[in-house]
Amino acid sequence: MASGEPLAVLEEEVRVEHGTFSLIDPDADYWRSEPHFTGNPIVTTDPHRIWFYSAGNDHYATVRVELWEARPPEITDADACESHTVSFTAARLCLATTVGGPVVHAPADTAEAEPRTHYLEVPTPGQFILEVTVHGRDAAADLEEATWARGVESWLIRMWPA
Repeated sequence: MASGEPLAVLEEEVRVEHGTFSLIDPDADYWRSEPHFTGNPIVTTDPHRIWFYSAGNDHYATVRVELWEARPPEITDADACESHTVSFTAARLCLATTVGGPVVHAPADTAEAEPRTHYLEVPTPGQFILEVTVHGRDAAADLEEATWARGVESWLIRMWPA
């Protein structure tokens, strides 16, 4: 079990569209992937794209992705939790919306800089354990369609080498 802090962190507010968002390899054909939700999962995996299923339809979720050197301390107070073994061939990952692709940030000084995407650098591609926990699912499920509410649902995605 790891102690201390994660090796790398990516934290974003992500637009949840049609109840989904994803973690992608931005340099691969991630856009060819379709979600395969059956039953009531919170995560499904495809090559180059990991899909996350929100309890709400159209809103903004807080998402934190952490890369750890080994299994991090256990979380016991989440509304939902799932673990998966996934393979990453990429050296970097980013969060993406269902329709719009990678999350892009407008710079503070729009006259000087281009919008950019934040990445989680993966030092060694390979197999990882992905543990996903969610808070606020009941409140997100109660949202009306297309409210674009903020701060209702929060996700913690932790990964470490398998």
